[in-house]
Amino acid sequence: MWAQEAEKPIISILVKGKQGEIAAKYHAFYDTVHAVQYIPPDEASAWQRYHLHLRTVYREFDRAIHFATQAVTFMDIPTEQKEEYIQPEADTIFIRMVETPGKNETCSLEDAWVQYSGRVLLLGDPGAGKTTMLLHHAQSLIAAYVRDPNQRMPFYASITQWDSSNRELADGTIQEGRPLAEWFAQKYNLPPAITRYIEHGEAVLILDGLDELGNSRPINPQNPEEGTYDPRQRFMAQVQWAVDRGNDVLITCRVKDYEAVGELFAEMGAVQLHHLNDNQIRTYLNGFPTVQTAVMDDAGLLDICRSPLLLRLIAFGYRDAPADLQSLGSLKEGALRDEIFGRYIDQLRLRSAAV
Repeated sequence: MWAQEAEKPIISILVKGKQGEIAAKYHAFYDTVHAVQYIPPDEASAWQRYHLHLRTVYREFDRAIHFATQAVTFMDIPTEQKEEYIQPEADTIFIRMVETPGKNETCSLEDAWVQYSGRVLLLGDPGAGKTTMLLHHAQSLIAAYVRDPNQRMPFYASITQWDSSNRELADGTIQEGRPLAEWFAQKYNLPPAITRYIEHGEAVLILDGLDELGNSRPINPQNPEEGTYDPRQRFMAQVQWAVDRGNDVLITCRVKDYEAVGELFAEMGAVQLHHLNDNQIRTYLNGFPTVQTAVMDDAGLLDICRSPLLLRLIAFGYRDAPADLQSLGSLKEGALRDEIFGRYIDQLRLRSAAV
């Protein structure tokens, strides 16, 4: 083209936000294209409202992360690749995969996000930090979109709120669970101008807590004899549809729950959060010196604190009574968690009463 030869800037208008179509059409010189998204007037109001919503969500994530870390520096927990949790990918994806680090190598969630082209299953044990890590990464995705609307539009939700029940459609067919675009539309009162980003494969879905759906629900609550279904499998089918359409996805799940489902995602990457190491625990407890001394000198307490959730609860709950930590070593898992949570709640009440 003349403009390319003359080194003139090329400005393309994204009428419907399909940046991928421009990339395909102008692949030879796409690096020189300056894409400007065009928002039709009838969609502008909905688009602006959703932008305000994302800014609100961003601030809510800030508060959630602050609470989860108790004002201590955010802990970027390393992750471990888990290829056995994902179906073999297509040849075009495999070419990308073999050029990246191999199985079981340590990486950050940001590394995994790039490596797996924005399609990541984040696994971890209870209290491993999955939600906090997801919210932290979601903030960067939201900020990127607010700065540049040509990025994929973010959609966040807690999976536990998803409707997995059967619905009979107008044509008589049975729909197993609510489609994601329809679910987000209902959840946030979104018009088609916004949810079409999901339908067109131009969104990034941030989905927390696949395990929260449980493993069994009645097909027909009025007639239990019809049997049960696994709502996690139904949600996974919806997510797989979104991936197949071209959307990016970040989804969290407990390791044992994902193993129990019996099905695997395809064309995604799976990573698992590590337990905290000694240095991470010591660094976190710098603001709680009496607790730090008690924990670092006791191998049993140190093992308990390898869970980010329990570490946070212990730091706050025992900051004024580190000697009481010695009793934790004799407790079984269930009683141990009850004791730690109970102490944490008691301290919250005392501090609230003092204020």
